[in-house]
Amino acid sequence: MATRYSSFLVRHYLLERGDERIEIEHVQSGLKTRVTSVEAATTWIRAQMPPIPRAPPRAAGEEVHPSVQTRRDDDDGGDD
Repeated sequence: MATRYSSFLVRHYLLERGDERIEIEHVQSGLKTRVTSVEAATTWIRAQMPPIPRAPPRAAGEEVHPSVQTRRDDDDGGDD
């Protein structure tokens, strides 16, 4: 499974009257933003993440080495 990793510095301010101010910095790029909700912060953070690399499609009839385990998306890993 591919892993994506990025670091963020998050400063969350709870202002008078219950307003929020959230400042976020993407450590690797230095990009910064200021938003007013946790939802907006999460959206911005996800937009900064690199895309998940896709494995190239297997050719028809290509065999998978026995040491490679595959799992369907709907497989929870438990015995049915």
